[in-house]
Amino acid sequence: MSDNCIFCGAPATQPITLKETFTAQPLLQPGNKACNRCTTYYNDPKYRRKNWYSTNGQDFNQIKDVLQFLQDMPPPPFVLYTTINWKKHGWILSVQNTILNHDKFILICDDQKIYFNRTFFNKLLTDLEPIWQKGVIKKFLTVGYPPAGIIRKYALTREECQLLESYKQHPLWHFIIAFKKRDKQQEESENKDE
Repeated sequence: MSDNCIFCGAPATQPITLKETFTAQPLLQPGNKACNRCTTYYNDPKYRRKNWYSTNGQDFNQIKDVLQFLQDMPPPPFVLYTTINWKKHGWILSVQNTILNHDKFILICDDQKIYFNRTFFNKLLTDLEPIWQKGVIKKFLTVGYPPAGIIRKYALTREECQLLESYKQHPLWHFIIAFKKRDKQQEESENKDE
């Protein structure tokens, strides 16, 4: 058996026993030991249920606004985990993909790896803003070219519709839409429209 952490691969001394209900075995490396950091992450559910980053492996910094955080990150290296489902073991992928560069890295959301390119991220945010200001509900922002009724309802231009079509399969676009926040009044209106 290896003396490396089954989660992140760092040197480890603590034996660890996984719960029978643990479903993320395919993410693990062979062995039966874990480092102190990963033992803490494994045993504390907040590391699965919150958006967070850690600069030294011991601190837990919760992220309230993920998109804002990605625009103003701390200096690398750090571990970053984002979640939409609040229950995945994606933190394992996060410790295996430490962020070493602000501009290009692997962004982990739940158990999905998304290639993050800052230039493209900023372009997506810029392209989204005029459509977002029109109040288009989230479900129509990720399905491609919208139906005619939606185009009329939100006065979408042909260019905006083509933009939605071109981004519909891009994981970073879906990530941005998932984490984009509306003010309370817009959110209530969106919930009524659904």
